[in-house]
Amino acid sequence: MFYTYILIMKINKKIFLFTYGFPSGNSEDTFIKYELNKLISDFKDVVIIPQKKFKNNIKKKIGVNKLKVNFEFSNNFNILNFIINYISFTLFSKIYYKEITKMLFKKNFFTKFKMASIELTRSQIAYNWISKTIDLSKNNIIFYSFWSNYLLLTFERLKKKSNIKTMSRILGSDLNGYIKGDDYVPFINDKFFSLNKLLLLSNIQKSKVLKKKLINKNKIKIAALGVYKNTKNVSKAKVNEINFLSCNNL
Repeated sequence: MFYTYILIMKINKKIFLFTYGFPSGNSEDTFIKYELNKLISDFKDVVIIPQKKFKNNIKKKIGVNKLKVNFEFSNNFNILNFIINYISFTLFSKIYYKEITKMLFKKNFFTKFKMASIELTRSQIAYNWISKTIDLSKNNIIFYSFWSNYLLLTFERLKKKSNIKTMSRILGSDLNGYIKGDDYVPFINDKFFSLNKLLLLSNIQKSKVLKKKLINKNKIKIAALGVYKNTKNVSKAKVNEINFLSCNNL
């Protein structure tokens, strides 16, 4: 597993894992459950912080003392809080107008404008919550975002006033773009550089990241999702069986 190769993992004792919906949602179950097995053995404390809580699908959760889940963060993303932070923070941010300038007179302007506005405002909501909730004065903390989204903007600001270590994964759209036929990603040139470690799925992603000069080469680690399996006997499967083979690790 890739964690054994990350030096900072051996130094730090507490990790905050920011997910999208896990453990109340289903979208990350397969991959995060596997990673948690390693995190639980490598860290004194593992705190899962979902960005969204699916009220109708709360699971009976993992009965491990080390593992904690904090749903408070997800409660901050409401319309009123968004409007307040957009008016008080986003509208006064230089980075916001720099991003808008990049998209002027280009296709999908309004969609991109909306995406940038949402990401920067959410990053401020996250910044406020983390600053009030987590003791940033300690040196044994890692923030790990399973998605390379607005949280990376938050991490970049937090690192300016604390000794935290930060890392993130790049999955698909967070590098290739969310709009069909358009590779636009909000604030892509501002998100990654201050990370201590960036986990990628493949060498193709690595080439793209380095070409765009998003982060230093020595901070990158290839960490394909999934578990290494012996695939020698796949061809001997019974006729009536269906086998799904992920080629990420190949």
